[in-house]
Amino acid sequence: MSTGLLPIPGRVQQSLLAGRATPEAVRKACAACGVLEGEVCNIIKDCESFIDRCRVEPSSVKSALKEAGKSLSFLVAGIRFSASCGIIELCGGPASSKTQLCMQLAATASACSVAVHYIDADGNLSITRLQQLGADLAQITVIRPLDWAQLAAAVDSLSVDGEAVIIIDSITHLLRHLPSMPSMSTEEDERGVKYAVLANIAATLSHFTQCITVVTNQLTTDISTGALKPALGDVWTAIIDQRIMLNNVEGGIKSVDVDGTDDAWLIEIISDGHAVQLPDI
Repeated sequence: MSTGLLPIPGRVQQSLLAGRATPEAVRKACAACGVLEGEVCNIIKDCESFIDRCRVEPSSVKSALKEAGKSLSFLVAGIRFSASCGIIELCGGPASSKTQLCMQLAATASACSVAVHYIDADGNLSITRLQQLGADLAQITVIRPLDWAQLAAAVDSLSVDGEAVIIIDSITHLLRHLPSMPSMSTEEDERGVKYAVLANIAATLSHFTQCITVVTNQLTTDISTGALKPALGDVWTAIIDQRIMLNNVEGGIKSVDVDGTDDAWLIEIISDGHAVQLPDI
């Protein structure tokens, strides 16, 4: 993959992907954004290739994440986080314990001398809580991106050797409000940039076949029905391999539902900060 994502307007990306942009239009867009034409075309080509593979041969993309020989696996509050699961998404509303589960996974893995790369896009990571959970802080690398470009660069710059845990909390936060640019004036432009960033992130994560990869996602309101649904739309849903829905029940009790299966259970955040699975009644 090319390094990073550049601030090219969404409509220019869409024209490139559709083969509608003339060479002169590409040159003008690159000059206006202050970037190199060749670098932009390489990134767009990478994104186009990944999106096409997801649409035409989704199994071939997912199989890259599920090659034989993976053994890294941790059980946290009844949730099996495994390298063989591909990209695992924890999705839920506010206070649904997404970050708590990410921190508990990080603490569990680090205590077993497994390297953890924690991209704290929400800014909710607590070092004090990690220590309370028994984490080995020497095994945990924390990256705090401040905008979508830094998020893309953080993922692109990950240096992973062998087994590790990669956590992005959350994939949604910095993509919710993209920066305003004179050449990006419509919702369609924003959506084009957002999907290009997501494609780049997913393509990079797909290379870490020995790693447990976890991202958190938020809920958004469906304009047509008023119901809550996972953010980022169908493009992102097609990319992830497993979605785990978290919902508030009462107090510190949350429900866990593995999307696409009949698996569901309750967890509770106990006094020492750990999330534990409650017994079936």
